[in-house]
Amino acid sequence: MAVGLPVACIGAVTYGLGAAAQHWLIRCLLWKNGLAPFRYAQWLDYAVALKSLYRNGAGGYVFIHGLMREYFVHLGTRGKFSPGKD
Repeated sequence: MAVGLPVACIGAVTYGLGAAAQHWLIRCLLWKNGLAPFRYAQWLDYAVALKSLYRNGAGGYVFIHGLMREYFVHLGTRGKFSPGKD
């Protein structure tokens, strides 16, 4: 028993527990700093209900309006957003 618990902990960290802990730590930090919603699935379902996103066949989400997609693509650029121009 004294050897089994440390070996089990090392095995758990080696085979996925570390990745799960990193996932939750990053998710909590993003939420705490106001950079992302904590419950992504509920947020995405809410956006689908508002008709700003739709689910595609591959399990992903897509913005319905092309102008909205273009806005978010250019959001991180230094220049101002100008629709229809790349």
